[in-house]
Amino acid sequence: MKDFLCYMHSLGVSSDDCLESKLLLPTMQLSESDKIRPPQEISSYVYSNKLLSHPFLLDFHNNKISGFVLQTWVKQRYLISWCFPNWLTAVISKITSIESRIPLIKNLYDEHGLGKDYHKPHPQMWQQLFEEFKITTSGSNLPLPTSINEITLGTQLYLNYYTKACFDLTANIGVGIMAFTEMILPYENLMILEGLRSQKVSEQGREFFEAHSYCDKQHSEEILNVIISICDDPKMLEQVWQGVRIGELARVAFYDSLSLIQEKNC
Repeated sequence: MKDFLCYMHSLGVSSDDCLESKLLLPTMQLSESDKIRPPQEISSYVYSNKLLSHPFLLDFHNNKISGFVLQTWVKQRYLISWCFPNWLTAVISKITSIESRIPLIKNLYDEHGLGKDYHKPHPQMWQQLFEEFKITTSGSNLPLPTSINEITLGTQLYLNYYTKACFDLTANIGVGIMAFTEMILPYENLMILEGLRSQKVSEQGREFFEAHSYCDKQHSEEILNVIISICDDPKMLEQVWQGVRIGELARVAFYDSLSLIQEKNC
């Protein structure tokens, strides 16, 4: 995990204490109803989330994204996918109940192609899409950014939000941000898949998003059960909802940056 944090730091991702107020200020403005809403309502909050009508996702769904922007999207999106197991591992390490850890550890196994139903590591799936978009050649390593100049502002915010929440804040906030991620992805991926099919991307090229249209539904159900098992008072539940909001803010920022790039390349 130290190597991961060193890499994040090299990209300008900070875990300084002063960052906490910047990240969490918008999420602290929770209404009383938000603070006490049961965890079962997270799924309905996600399903009706404005993120699913984001202009970039709608353009992607309708096959209106230019080639340069598609390449930018796939490289930024892969970086987030590559980071995800590290964020999840940090959250798992904070959960004291072994029983509550198990579903999240299973999620990690799936990420690495070690699960019962998913036998291909995720980077291998991404490799197929990179090659189809002609970003890499067959057998070459997948590229990761070497400087902050290779990352959009939205991706920078995303990395900051998730690294801070998962490594430095409470387990409840971390589980909340993971819950938002796993619950939004099945819907988001269906929109992306429609765009990829319209672009005639092969079944192999679509494999990552095909797999996550299904496996993340199971992961989201398991994370919801974890939340129910570890949150036994309103303060803990309030922190979970803060994590949900951080996840939402991060993903909106990610797509906002891509929309700006798309507008410049129209």
